[in-house]
Parts: sequence; C-alpha cells; structure tokens
Amino acid sequence: MRWLFVLAAGCFHVRAQVGVVDDVAGTGVEVSVLAGGCFSIGDGDRYAIAAVAGDAFPLDRGAAGHAFAADFIALPELHGPIAWRAGVRGDVFDNGPRLVAGEAAALYVLTDSRSEMHWPAGGIPIKLRTTIAAGLAGRVGASWFGGSLQPGGSVDVTFDVASVWP
Repeated sequence: MRWLFVLAAGCFHVRAQVGVVDDVAGTGVEVSVLAGGCFSIGDGDRYAIAAVAGDAFPLDRGAAGHAFAADFIALPELHGPIAWRAGVRGDVFDNGPRLVAGEAAALYVLTDSRSEMHWPAGGIPIKLRTTIAAGLAGRVGASWFGGSLQPGGSVDVTFDVASVWP
C-alpha cells in the first residue's frame, strides 16, 4: 500500500546549479547537481516539499564534495511564468570546508505540461505535471573548517525540473 501513497502524493525534483561561492575556503566557482524525491502538498500539484542530494564540484578550490537540500517548492498557477523554492542547503567537501545556508530561488518557467498516464497499463489513472524552470538562487549561511567559522554564501544560476503527480 505504501507505493500507492507515493504514486498518489509524490514527485521528483532534479536541479543543476553553477555559481560563485564564498566560504571559509575562499571565493570560487562551483557546479552542483542534486536529485531526489518530494511530496505534493496543499493545492494539488502546485506545492511540494522536496529532499534532494547530490554532488558539488568546486572548479578552482580543491576536491569535490556532497550537497543536500530540503526545499518548499511553489509551482505557478495554470501555466504562469514564475515559480520559486526556498529551503536549507548544505555542502560538505572532501577537503574539509562545510557550508550550511538558507537558499531561495526565483525561477522562470520554460515549460509546464500536464498529462495523464495509467499504471499499470489500463489501470489507475495518474495525472502528471512536469515543470522545467531556470533562474537565480542565492544562499546565505555559515561555513566552517578547522575550527574557523565565518559567514558564507553564493549566487547561482539554477536549472530545475519537478514532476508532480497529485
């Protein structure tokens, strides 16, 4: 029965980001890719809570690391042009620096489609909404390494994909 609940109230969220990060290791460029699941809440297929994880690659500051985030996502109403997400993101790098920050993103919707599929074939109808958006994200928080704690943050260009089945 649990898989029916996931099919009835779930979604998936994938995002890729590139931006300038300032943390205890200095200022540099970082690329990150995160993916995970979420649950649609509230207004059918408009709101979701997501948990994603992935990898972060500082292009000029040492070893790669891991990234995780928990977000509240608001998709636009009826094919509107703007979506947004807000939450908490953490980066843990193999060479030591860590950054934990609040993150918010304003996204311009590139495509917002709705479809219906049946699972299994000819069985339960599942409505699916897929939104692809790009925009700007910003993080503000704290970073630490080797006992040193200082403010940290970033400005990123982000590309998000969310598929929600209400």
